[in-house]
Amino acid sequence: MGTLLLGESAFPFVSSGSLDRIGLMANQQEVRRTVYRYRGHVQGVGFRVNAIQQARGLQVVGFVRNEPDGDVLMDVQGPRKEVEELAKRVQSSMSLKINEVLIDQRDPLPDREGFKIRY
Repeated sequence: MGTLLLGESAFPFVSSGSLDRIGLMANQQEVRRTVYRYRGHVQGVGFRVNAIQQARGLQVVGFVRNEPDGDVLMDVQGPRKEVEELAKRVQSSMSLKINEVLIDQRDPLPDREGFKIRY
């Protein structure tokens, strides 16, 4: 797990991408699962809803949730470039609230659908 200093709910992902559909892209792009832990003033500021909005148009699945310690966890899976694009969008849109991002690469999970807020 590396550290970069960067500064089930009602929100279904807009495109109905599932791992089955994303799996079809595996021939073209590597499917990646990355867990981002955002630290800073990231709760109570619309972070999760913003992450859902930033995921629009991207073929990603997973969730974003508040953690008891005040962090926000975003577990996202999809083609590598799509996962990286979501992280870039979230970082750009919430940069004033983020003090630190912990990034952990994980093995992809089967049968995931949508990108949602998890409570």
